[in-house]
Amino acid sequence: MKIADADIIALQEILEDEKGNSALTLANILGYECVFDIGMQMPEKFLGDPLRKSEEIIRFGNAILSKHKILAHKIYNLSPEGEESRTMVQADIQIADEIVHAFSLHLKHSHQQPLELQNQQANKLISILPTGKLIVMGDFNALPVSYPVEKMRNILQDAEPGQATPTWSVYPGGCSVCKEEGVHYKLDYIFTSKDIKIKSFEIGKTKGSDHLPLYSIIEI
Repeated sequence: MKIADADIIALQEILEDEKGNSALTLANILGYECVFDIGMQMPEKFLGDPLRKSEEIIRFGNAILSKHKILAHKIYNLSPEGEESRTMVQADIQIADEIVHAFSLHLKHSHQQPLELQNQQANKLISILPTGKLIVMGDFNALPVSYPVEKMRNILQDAEPGQATPTWSVYPGGCSVCKEEGVHYKLDYIFTSKDIKIKSFEIGKTKGSDHLPLYSIIEI
């Protein structure tokens, strides 16, 4: 992250436990402002950390880190009432004379299959988006031909238009059900409003996660 020197960073599956909050730790190291939400939980057996007991409940969420002033932030639950919580973080960021609405999200994992709950989460996401300059970043857990991604492309621009470079799974432990051996699927995306110019897009090669990182240079 230090090498990337990004203006805005969106993180998913940040953890909060007895050791602290991983998003705040990173923000302090980098000297960035930070907003986050720890609104999701999952048994460790689905996450694959060998240092934790399989029955342990892990609390995790999403975050946005910014070099620039965060004026305000909001937290949304994208899931219908009664379903597993999937939250999205919004940060309104002042960059020079512009305000950019940045979002970090993590939709339900569907094992690369169509899932109605994931479609409902995507519909809720789209209904929330404000007018103005937008950047939507995160783990959609959805293939390029899926309902959630196609709906996003209908209203926003994909930072990797016409391409589908795989981002998952760096490690078989990325899903204890899929046990995917290799980076074969694109599940992660950056979308922007059409008044933002996308100048470049890149998939990183670092292995700090089961998902490869996405980088984009944009002009607001």
